[in-house]
Amino acid sequence: KQDTIQSLVKTRKPIPQNITELTGITQIMIDNEGEPLKEVLEEFSAFIGDLRLVTFNDEFDMAFLQAAAKSCEMKQFNNPVSCALKMARRAWPKRRSFKLDDLASDGQFKKGAAHRALEDAHRTVIVYAAAVAELKTIK
Repeated sequence: KQDTIQSLVKTRKPIPQNITELTGITQIMIDNEGEPLKEVLEEFSAFIGDLRLVTFNDEFDMAFLQAAAKSCEMKQFNNPVSCALKMARRAWPKRRSFKLDDLASDGQFKKGAAHRALEDAHRTVIVYAAAVAELKTIK
């Protein structure tokens, strides 16, 4: 069993309909369960400590995370990072699709709520673990 963390962040702008359709996150959920960004980032920072972060698209994910930290006047995240997408491209260069859902379904990972942080994190770990086994490296 893994320890997990998941939070909804209060937004300054209303949740667009296309985001609700993509993620299932509604404005009502944000209004009722959302927490301020700084609180969520502080909780996340304490949770990860100095552990390696595994992302699916490190440039996007880390830029997003660093921008959020900067906007809250917090220190930047300096954790080591491994990118499951880059590793998958090296491990299986002849694949036609490198979408997270496609890669994870090849590993027979059951479908859950795509584009939700915890489900996408589970999918990323499946892809990462398979790529580590194939490439014999963690990055």
